[in-house]
Amino acid sequence: MAQNSMMDNLSIGNSKQTEFVKVTYSGTRFAFFWDIIKLRFMFLVRLNFLALLFFLPLILVLIYQIALKNGLAAILPFSANLGVGYPVTVGTLDDFKSMKFAIDLQYYAFLIPLCMLGFIGLAGVFRVAKFLSWDYKVSMLKDFFGGVKRDFLKYMVVGTIFGAFLFLLLFNWTAVNNLKMSGFLGWVSMIVTVIVFIVLFSASMFMCTQATNFNMNFGKLLKNSFVFSIGLFVPNVFFFIVAVVPFVLLILLTMIVPSLMLIAILPVMLLAFSYIALIFTLYSHFVYERFLVHKIDFSKNSNTEKKDWKEPNQVEETQFNNLSNQKPKKPARYANPKKNAKRTQPVKDDDVVIDNSED
Repeated sequence: MAQNSMMDNLSIGNSKQTEFVKVTYSGTRFAFFWDIIKLRFMFLVRLNFLALLFFLPLILVLIYQIALKNGLAAILPFSANLGVGYPVTVGTLDDFKSMKFAIDLQYYAFLIPLCMLGFIGLAGVFRVAKFLSWDYKVSMLKDFFGGVKRDFLKYMVVGTIFGAFLFLLLFNWTAVNNLKMSGFLGWVSMIVTVIVFIVLFSASMFMCTQATNFNMNFGKLLKNSFVFSIGLFVPNVFFFIVAVVPFVLLILLTMIVPSLMLIAILPVMLLAFSYIALIFTLYSHFVYERFLVHKIDFSKNSNTEKKDWKEPNQVEETQFNNLSNQKPKKPARYANPKKNAKRTQPVKDDDVVIDNSED
């Protein structure tokens, strides 16, 4: 009951400009997802590389942060007071922690503009993922940059919000670790941080898919996204584990064992963004069909949106039937320009007058 009362507050925006299409799959959505992975794997890899162009500054800053901390740990004598060396330097481990915290804080501050830039690329990724989920023909560059051109402003705002909340969560996580908070309070802080991050990530994904499918102002977009992320928290956790956790574990592995960075980062470079976008596109479309589609009034649509409501496998058939039912037009009758022209009358002998006055 509580979930239904939350979903009753959803807003659809302008239903005349929606691009959402209800699709009936022959099997399950999971089977359709694996078919896309198997049949269009290299297409998803190329799509992921396009997204990486926008996330490249964020990745470079992350690599620089890891290299800087490892370099400081190797060069500076932070272990000089452990019984080896003379003279003894007091408090070097605390100095290392404070320096590490300062480096992390600088990196976290960069997350806000860098996430804003990266989410611009996600505008193209989610548009292509939308067409893949409908089994439409997709033009990689045209649809990707068409999505960037169409929705870049909304995605910039979503990326800014995501980066700001991520900055606060990581700052809290790092501060708790530096304070050596252990026991009950430490576990509570860790659990709360993870829950808030899942809610934030799910809301961001719902913002992305709504911005791609519906025409609504940002206030409605924000409200609907957090309603979905909180009201559907349990399934959101499941899809978060399926989509995000494998790549998060690989990134954590590179931080623990830097020598495995190239091996662990390869799946992220090849498939991370397109894989996550495809999973949350299929999942969010299921959610919209259940809770949001009934609010769309397709009877008021006057252009292509009402036609797009048909299933993808029926669109071409409908267009073919419409063409076949049309009567062939008769060719236009040829109008001879000489037919109605005035004919020149021949000259008769009586009409000829010879003037002999000069003679």
